[in-house]
Amino acid sequence: MSMQKVTRRHAVMSATALTMVCALGWGTFAQAQTSIRVGKIASQETCTYYQNSTGSAAAAASADWFGASAAVAVAWRTWWVKDCVGNFKTITGSLEAALAASNKLTVVDRAGDYVLSGMVSADGTQQTQFSQDTSRGADYDVSANKLYASMNVTLQDRSGRKVFGATVRKEVDLSAYVSSDGTTASVEQSGQAVYNQLQEDLALAVARKVAFRLAPLAVIDNYDGTIQLNYGAPYLQLGTTVQATSPDGRTVIQYNVIAANDATATAEPDGAGDVSRIIPGSTAIVIEADDPAANGRRMKRVDLP
Repeated sequence: MSMQKVTRRHAVMSATALTMVCALGWGTFAQAQTSIRVGKIASQETCTYYQNSTGSAAAAASADWFGASAAVAVAWRTWWVKDCVGNFKTITGSLEAALAASNKLTVVDRAGDYVLSGMVSADGTQQTQFSQDTSRGADYDVSANKLYASMNVTLQDRSGRKVFGATVRKEVDLSAYVSSDGTTASVEQSGQAVYNQLQEDLALAVARKVAFRLAPLAVIDNYDGTIQLNYGAPYLQLGTTVQATSPDGRTVIQYNVIAANDATATAEPDGAGDVSRIIPGSTAIVIEADDPAANGRRMKRVDLP
């Protein structure tokens, strides 16, 4: 009986120890995520200058042989007033939210493994217009205005060494106008709405580059040519273009994301190539929607018998 009790006690202790080890193991795994802090993000401002002034005049009259004369003393003061409005007020918050959405980076307020800093600015607007005047009445006029913005960022480690840098450029529609056959349509966004959208787009693009640098985008499964990736939404969304490279670097195939959850995404090939070479462990990159490579020519994929 004594031996049985001891054995059972040892079994209970062993089970408890195993549970503690597992708990510690999971805790270590949870803490293993890379931590990052968003540092100073310099933001462009729109400034307006106003001129204010004040003055006074005093006249003194005196008589002479020919009549009266007056001497006038004038005091005048002019100054400028500078009124500035930040165009990217919430860019820091947008960056923190986008980085946290990776599910692979932990955003911290103080010291972290890395510090992200940079500068964001509006690069200006551009207008495109197409029109046609004909004698048959098939006239049309199409115009659009876009606002461009860019963000330069650098990533530093704990020692202050710069380990990564990137420049991201985004565009957003300001207004559009269409007139054809007597029908006119137009759409326009307010200034703040435009900048809010720009901030979100820039933050997501920057966070994606930083996350992929620290925890690379990779293929984790390949089934009949369709691949699964180790990132999900919002980094990879329906229609996102992904370019995967085989481990030996000899095969590069472009894919389109067809489904995504919070942790993974599924993509199917868009073009020709030996998809069997894109195996788990293959690296991948995202081609931004406004990147010319996203609109490149594809070779038709044909499955051979």
